[in-house]
Order: sequence, then C-alpha cells, then structure tokens
Amino acid sequence: MIKRLIPFAAAFALFFSAEALQAQAGGSCSSKKSASKCAKKCKGSKQKKSEEKSEEIQFSSITYDQLLQLMEENVYVIDARGEESYNKGHIEGAVLFSHFTLPEDKDVAMVFYCGGPRCSAAPRAARKVLKDGYTNVMVFRGGWLEWNENATSQAGL
Repeated sequence: MIKRLIPFAAAFALFFSAEALQAQAGGSCSSKKSASKCAKKCKGSKQKKSEEKSEEIQFSSITYDQLLQLMEENVYVIDARGEESYNKGHIEGAVLFSHFTLPEDKDVAMVFYCGGPRCSAAPRAARKVLKDGYTNVMVFRGGWLEWNENATSQAGL
C-alpha cells in the first residue's frame, strides 16, 4: 500500500514546491489566494503574453515569383546579409542594408532578403524598419539561396 502512495506523495511535494518557488520569484499564485483569483490572474497573464506576441511586429513573406513581379514595380530590394556575402553575389539592383538610407516615405515598398529560409537577418531587418514606422515591408524567405538557384540576373558573380 505504501509503495502505491509514494508516487502520489512525490508528485504532491513537487507541485507545492513549484508553487512556492513561483510565489518567491514574483509569483503568480500563493496559498493565500483563492483558486478562482489565481486562475483569473494566470489567465490574464497568459492573455497579456499572447497579446504582446500578436502586437509583435509582423511583415509579409513573399515568394520568388512575387519578388519578380514587385521588381518590375517601384520596390527597394534590400540585402540584409553582411558586406562580404553581398560582394560575392546579390540580387541585381539590391542594396546592402548596412549602406541603405531609409527613405522619408514610410509607405514605400521594401523587400528584405538574406541567405535563405534558415537565415534570420532579413526578418530582423524588416522588424527594425517596421518599428521605425515603415508600413510596406516584406521578406523574401527563399533569400539568396532560392534566387541563386532560379534567377538569371544576379550581380557580383
């Protein structure tokens, strides 16, 4: 019988020690609060975090074909990689982000790209300009990798 109770006792002890640690760390719920107040606070906290994530600056992702179409229009294509990578090869007409002067028009179309789908430089750069108030910001997720595989027009090669 005791052997059957040991796992329950251990789980019980872990649960309450975790709750105590949470309370000490600026804690959400303590034993002095009612369960309903604790649940409301935790729900509010989770809701606030999800609102913060939804308020996180978002940008549009575009495909290779969409980039080609946009390049026929008035769009800035911005390489978010480093200068060495840019000099080895880049999309024809693209400017290096570190050398790019942001335009006064906050509605101008800008497409950022970097090394490829696993590279985070373009999304970071896009979020930066969105924070600065620019509204028409996109990221070409395929980046240099996809462009290099498909395009016939590229500079620096």
